[in-house]
Amino acid sequence: MHLQEADLEALADAVLALPGDLEYLIVDDNSPDGTGQLADQIASREKRFHVLHRAGKLGLGSAYRAAFQRALDEGYDAVISM
Repeated sequence: MHLQEADLEALADAVLALPGDLEYLIVDDNSPDGTGQLADQIASREKRFHVLHRAGKLGLGSAYRAAFQRALDEGYDAVISM
């Protein structure tokens, strides 16, 4: 299944509309569906939206580890994944 631009835009709009001072991170494993480029476009206009680019398909588990490590490195109080 390929991610459509409207899908990522809708997701970003929904999570950015949530109350609270929250930040969001998408981990992209160099996906051929363009997820990383779409996420970069959103991040360029929304300071609470971030993208972590990785070299290639390294698996879901290592993507979670990379995201959680970034959260620890940046001192976040909590992490929610989806």
